[in-house]
Amino acid sequence: MCGNDRIIAALILCAACCACKSGGQGTSGDVVEEVSSHVHTSCQGVTPDDDGHPCKGDLYCTQDECCEYTGECDWAFDCTCNEGRFNCDINHWFLFSCEPPDADGGDGGTDVPDLRDASPDADVALPDLTPSEPVFERGDILPPDSLPCVNLDTGEETFHCNHHGSSVAVTADGTVLAVWYHGLGEKSKDSRIVWSRRPHGGDFGPVEVLYDNPGLAEGNPAIWIREDGTFYLFFVTIFGESWNDAKILLIRSTDGGKSWTGPQVIREEWGWMVRNHPVRMSNGELLLPAYSEILYAPAFLISTDDFVKEWLQVSPDDDAEFLINHLGQIQPAVVERTDHTLFAINRDTNASHKMAFEMTSADFGRTWTPGVQSQIPNDNTGIDMTRLASGRLVLAFNNTTSGRYPLSAALSEDDGLTWNAIADLDGPCEDPGGCSHGYTSVAQDPTDLSIWITFTDERATIGWVHLNEPWLLQQKGAFVLPQNAD
Repeated sequence: MCGNDRIIAALILCAACCACKSGGQGTSGDVVEEVSSHVHTSCQGVTPDDDGHPCKGDLYCTQDECCEYTGECDWAFDCTCNEGRFNCDINHWFLFSCEPPDADGGDGGTDVPDLRDASPDADVALPDLTPSEPVFERGDILPPDSLPCVNLDTGEETFHCNHHGSSVAVTADGTVLAVWYHGLGEKSKDSRIVWSRRPHGGDFGPVEVLYDNPGLAEGNPAIWIREDGTFYLFFVTIFGESWNDAKILLIRSTDGGKSWTGPQVIREEWGWMVRNHPVRMSNGELLLPAYSEILYAPAFLISTDDFVKEWLQVSPDDDAEFLINHLGQIQPAVVERTDHTLFAINRDTNASHKMAFEMTSADFGRTWTPGVQSQIPNDNTGIDMTRLASGRLVLAFNNTTSGRYPLSAALSEDDGLTWNAIADLDGPCEDPGGCSHGYTSVAQDPTDLSIWITFTDERATIGWVHLNEPWLLQQKGAFVLPQNAD
């Protein structure tokens, strides 16, 4: 759908649904109105101290008492508690093994394990938070044009294939997981989800097929590692001819990627896409950023049980005012700020803006402020950010208002209000036809607190950059501004 068609569709929807309210319902069942409170039966109550400090050491909290903690926090921060979860800084959680409600899990017959009672590995070592030497290195996961694909119409094999939409995560032992989709072209029916893993201090291993529904195109994977080590992989499969015809699916692995569950349908209706990582919010819920490929507006799926049985939709389809306030803004990258509001940066698809848009939510993603133009340049390309163990935010983006080069990174000391330590991660482009390094994904290594960024390298392979905060803090770059900016 072209830009004008989207605007017309938005205006029609506005006229028809001016009384609509935000919210939605999970595709697997009932509308989720609020976070459910679980009764934990295996706790031995200990009253919090008189100053109201959170439970520390070997204690964790329920709503009104502290109990023995059954695991070990993997971050060297004072921990707080909420809804039976032991919170180690704002974005990292461990669950305890109090008895949860019964749950049979699943969607459409898929066998989905109930993971809410998972305990963390008590042997996880604390990371060294002392300052380290600057780190900067980069490379490609595999040589360009080295992984073959097949034209399903002719049966011919070629090495000129599409590598795109990478997502990166790092396990507790420092193994880097890089996932992307690969095929003859974007939306080609041979496209499948592939991945490569890099052990800590080693090299990226061979590329393996992670998921493929033969004859259907997969795309836009988003990988996330749950606090108990379970791998979650969200992605889309096209059941028609375009991204408008995609469903959102989820597969899980509880054994480090050796085996995976069958696909669980997260959204049955066509037309929504995923792109960036889910976010564990401080109320215990999991927020999955999404967007409507049909309307070109952000959307969200919010789950109280990590997409076992219950989730709700925050949908531009249901709320005309939300749609008008965010039209053309897609692929939100989300973090939770220290004041517990959510902060999102959106890719902007309007060619005249040349800047990313941002928005906030004060109610854990149910409602959002209108999108406003940010200080971050964006020429209709993907963007990602995450919170680091230091408390800073790191942004991975393209510092340009024209194209997808150079690849860049920046740090924020104030929850994204301002950005400093801005650095271009590419050298000068030597290709007369121009260079393209875009669609970034970013994650932090919990073992040494370094930063990993993956990106689409000319669509011929997936590139990576490995750096750390000491290196970034030495950089003195600035955002590129549109030519018509003051």
